[in-house]
Formats: sequence, C-alpha cells, structure tokens
Amino acid sequence: MLAELTPKAFKKTLLIKIFQTILILGIAISLSFVFSQKINKESNEFVEKRKAIKDIQSLSEVEIRLKKDYAQVKDYLDKVIYFLPTEDNTVEIVTFLEKIAEITENSQKIIIGDTKPYKENLRKIDCRIELSGNLSSFLKYCQEFEKSSYFLNMQNIQLIGAKGLAKEGKMVFETSFIVRKK
Repeated sequence: MLAELTPKAFKKTLLIKIFQTILILGIAISLSFVFSQKINKESNEFVEKRKAIKDIQSLSEVEIRLKKDYAQVKDYLDKVIYFLPTEDNTVEIVTFLEKIAEITENSQKIIIGDTKPYKENLRKIDCRIELSGNLSSFLKYCQEFEKSSYFLNMQNIQLIGAKGLAKEGKMVFETSFIVRKK
C-alpha cells in the first residue's frame, strides 16, 4: 500500500503515524505516572498502618507486663504510703528541694499552696518553685529533682530569659507533694 502512495501522500501518512505514536506514548507515560503516584500513596498508607499496628502491639505487650508486675507488688502498695512524710512534716520535702538548689547552684523561691484531699489517707500539697540560674544549672536541678523519693512531678515549666548555657534567667514550674494524713 505504501508503494502505491505518492511522495506527498507518503509524507502525510508518515506524519500521521508519527503523531499517533507520540500521542500513544504521551498517554501511556501520563497513565504510568498517575498509577505510580497511586501505588506510592497506597504503599505509604500501608507502611503507616503497619507501624500503627506494631505500636498497638507493643502497647499491649507493655500492658501485659504491667499487669504481671502489678500482681507481684499489689500486696505491698498499701505499705508504700508509710514511707511518705506526714502532712505536718513537709519540711523534709522543702529541705530536699533547698538542698538540690544549693547543689546545682540555683537560687530558689518556694511558694507552698493549699493542702487538698488526694486519695484515701493521702493529701496533695501544690507548690510553685522559681529558680534563678542558667540553662546548665536548671538541667542539673531537673536531674536531681528526678531522683526524689517524694513522688514529685514538674508541671507547667517556663524558662524566662535564659538563652544560652551561661546566660542568667529564671525557671518557674509547679509541683505537688503527696503526703500522708496525720
């Protein structure tokens, strides 16, 4: 059939075939790009779901371990409260806080709040602590604070004007003491 075409008709047919080939290739490349994006998206979703499943499984393992550990110590939990200071002996806790401020080279202001009922035979005393020092000394304070045997925690921590390890500033936080009723 091509042998019967005139040179002008041959060029026209060849251009149409080239155009069709380019068009088909363009469509094929576009579709493969769209499909590869969908495959990539679904693969990422699959990986995220797998990660979530592993996280849930690890939480379940932790829960099982905690239940097993709780079974071993539950008989002793009632006796633990006898190691806590009584509500009229909070001086012990304040002395501990003053000692770690001195060790870590911070100046400290302690504002003791109200005593509130916490659980049976326990009270909770809220407290606000203001430290003056630098970031390095604040970090040391936090490390010593963490070693406390008084069931203390830090909440609402604020760093004021302490930019850089050596620059002076303030660290303000709230804590609470758990104590026994007298």
